[in-house]
Amino acid sequence: LSSNLVNLHRIVEDSLNEVKVIKEESITLQNKPAYYKKVTAELDGLPIEVQTYSFKRKSCGYVTSLSGKSESLEGDRPVFEQFIQGLSFE
Repeated sequence: LSSNLVNLHRIVEDSLNEVKVIKEESITLQNKPAYYKKVTAELDGLPIEVQTYSFKRKSCGYVTSLSGKSESLEGDRPVFEQFIQGLSFE
């Protein structure tokens, strides 16, 4: 697992409190290494869930995330997953 991919998640997590990791794993997106992480946390005292994917292409790092109240995210999860799986790079 590339520490650079893990470190990209700090962009999101540094603004959160009480971060608890639910799941994290090395994955592949478009035949390239990527990293997925799902956490629960607090933002401004309110509980939230954050799912993030990080990956690198050429010399750029990317982080994409879905965040909000867990119960509010249920309808958006399939759309987010479709977005992630639809990414294409030349």
